Amino acid sequence: MGESAGQHRSEAQKQTSHYRSATQQRVADCGRQPQAARAHCIDDAISSFHEEQRAERNLDAQREAADWAWWVLIVSLCQAPITLAGVILLLRNVSQTDEALREARNANSIARETGERQLRAYLVTRKFSVSGIMAGNVPKIRYEIANTGQTPAYKFIVKSQLFFAEGGKSASETKVRFTKDIDCSRTLLGAGQSVAVPIRYEAPIAYDEVIAIQFGTSTLGIFGVVIYWDAFGKRRRLTFKVYLDPNYLEDNGCGVFTACERGNSGD
Repeated sequence: MGESAGQHRSEAQKQTSHYRSATQQRVADCGRQPQAARAHCIDDAISSFHEEQRAERNLDAQREAADWAWWVLIVSLCQAPITLAGVILLLRNVSQTDEALREARNANSIARETGERQLRAYLVTRKFSVSGIMAGNVPKIRYEIANTGQTPAYKFIVKSQLFFAEGGKSASETKVRFTKDIDCSRTLLGAGQSVAVPIRYEAPIAYDEVIAIQFGTSTLGIFGVVIYWDAFGKRRRLTFKVYLDPNYLEDNGCGVFTACERGNSGD
């Protein structure tokens, strides 16, 4: 660009020298005119020279501006790959940031779920027992619901149903329908607390029923559902199914229940 500017200046100097020589010639020619017109002629020649110089300077400035514009274009084209590389790096950084945020959210979710699992309420059923399995008696059946978690269980309800598995079916295979209302409901069961739930046997047990239970031709069972809310506002459900094993029934009519292979689940 320096070489181009030098060429422009050289051309401008040549034009200026040419204009000066021409002006001097015009001034000399004005000397041949009458005295009255001579001063006006010389003034016109000098003014014309100044105008031509001004036009030449403007042209030179325009040429230099054009040269600068060309070099600005070249520099801009050279910067384009750098700008593109910067945009690519920026997009990569944004993508990595998004990935980091997703990982952080996943980690927070895992930590929250882990904390909930460690702190939430867990209701379990246990200590299923019966007494009075003797002819003419009304058997007494009871079990216990305990909160083994770290926080209270809220608004829990319990519904359980006695049933008999007969006709060669096991207690696990026997389908049960509820025929009575809720056995127990409480607003709150604190961590480490338990509550006893009795189940009412409707009438005195007959002799033939006792014999069937003792020999295993009829199996006494309990099926139930527990619904509650934990401290994190989530609804939980527990199902249980147990049966009276004749091997654990004593001569005095007392016995304990055993969990069935199916029908026991919880969340």
